[in-house]
Amino acid sequence: MFIEPDDHGKVLREIFRVLIPGGQFLMWDVEILQRPAPEQDMMVFPLKVKLPSTSIHTGYGTPYTEKCITLHDYISEARAVGFEWIEQGFAKQTFFCKFQKP
Repeated sequence: MFIEPDDHGKVLREIFRVLIPGGQFLMWDVEILQRPAPEQDMMVFPLKVKLPSTSIHTGYGTPYTEKCITLHDYISEARAVGFEWIEQGFAKQTFFCKFQKP
């Protein structure tokens, strides 16, 4: 799940390269906001994943980074690579994006 912020462009370029024209890339992640306290080094989010026949209750944790990373940062980076932004959803620092290769 977690990819170092400096590697986002590299990963998105590779996804774009291997995806067929018209193919879609679906992304889910969390926004990494400012660290609330110096001693807090991880963020943890409860998750409920809804599947057709069941729901899974779990969690996701990721380290704080020096730079805040938002949904709009990911959209900008994906567009810079060549993706078209199709759809997004957002709730409590978690987000979903759908991109398409032209």
